[in-house]
Amino acid sequence: MSKKIPRLSFQSTFLIPVSNELEAEYFVAHGRYTWFTQLFYDRDLGEDFQLLLEADFLYRINRGSRNERNFLRTPLSGFLSCFPNANSTIFVFGQHSNRYEVAENAVDRQFGLSQWFTQAGLGFKYQITSSLGLEMSYRNFIFSRNDEAEYNVNFGLSYIHR
Repeated sequence: MSKKIPRLSFQSTFLIPVSNELEAEYFVAHGRYTWFTQLFYDRDLGEDFQLLLEADFLYRINRGSRNERNFLRTPLSGFLSCFPNANSTIFVFGQHSNRYEVAENAVDRQFGLSQWFTQAGLGFKYQITSSLGLEMSYRNFIFSRNDEAEYNVNFGLSYIHR
């Protein structure tokens, strides 16, 4: 992105839902327009460690429903990875995410912090072949205000066609 900060990158996406019946409890089921912008910075810490920092801007836009409100999330994340050998990665991570929106009552209407959560976790990646990888991770939502506070276990298999 810049010659002065060569390991800084930026990505922005605008998502348009294709169905009117998407609102549900699941993160990927939002029926709103979504503008998602991410800023990444990584730094090597010696030969076997790497630090990745990420700042996000996630804005969900109401498509006309009376029950939906526009809101902004601003997650900040950090990942510390260790590479014990050429095929393995062990990582720990943390994330804090605030949610801002307009809240109103009979007296006034204000924009402000409505929810937040903090999560931490660890994981492991292993490259089985040059095209096939395995990933396992665990995360726990350790603090929360008006947001779900649970844990999550992920298992993933990735295939890269070369």
